[in-house]
Amino acid sequence: MNFKKSIDELPHIVKVVLAIIPFLDLVFVVARIVYDVENKKTIPIVLDILCFFGLGVLTWIMDIVDTIFANRIFLWEDWID
Repeated sequence: MNFKKSIDELPHIVKVVLAIIPFLDLVFVVARIVYDVENKKTIPIVLDILCFFGLGVLTWIMDIVDTIFANRIFLWEDWID
């Protein structure tokens, strides 16, 4: 939780830059995986791993959209419940 909290506390412009540049978006991927493991969310962990190894463009776009419009990182649990 501390890692996600520290990401959430970054200034908005820093989060937007991290989201837009593809290789820097890995910070958000790691934050998602750590958050889901800490909260024992099985389905989001599987989706995060799949996106890390092949569907990264999907979460990259979702990170950009969520960061710009909602000022947060994209989490699967926001979409799946």
